[in-house]
Amino acid sequence: MKLNANEEIILARSMAGLLKQDKKSQTSTSALCRYRYGNSLKCAIGHCIDDEFYDEEFEGQTTGNLDVYNALIKSNSNLNPEITLSAVFLKKLQNSHDQADDQDFQQSFKLNLIYYGLVTE
Repeated sequence: MKLNANEEIILARSMAGLLKQDKKSQTSTSALCRYRYGNSLKCAIGHCIDDEFYDEEFEGQTTGNLDVYNALIKSNSNLNPEITLSAVFLKKLQNSHDQADDQDFQQSFKLNLIYYGLVTE
């Protein structure tokens, strides 16, 4: 998948946060991933939404939700307003996080990024 300049920015921010975090953002009682969980866990998209634009109402919503999308855009002022983030890209990035294995998160997340065509190696 060929990423546009804005998608490259979001991917870099998401990867940096998730590889440092080294685990999924999900509740301890279910396999459901969350944009935010506890005091510090964030999902792939959650790492790209600043605290001031995050809303608890985002939980349970997809990356295609207009409020989630707008928070993502507002949180990344370095994005080119002429270039949109594709729904396909956002879904693939989210899936890369959501489908990663808890036992070896970093390796699994990286393999998922390759599988979804977001990175080449």
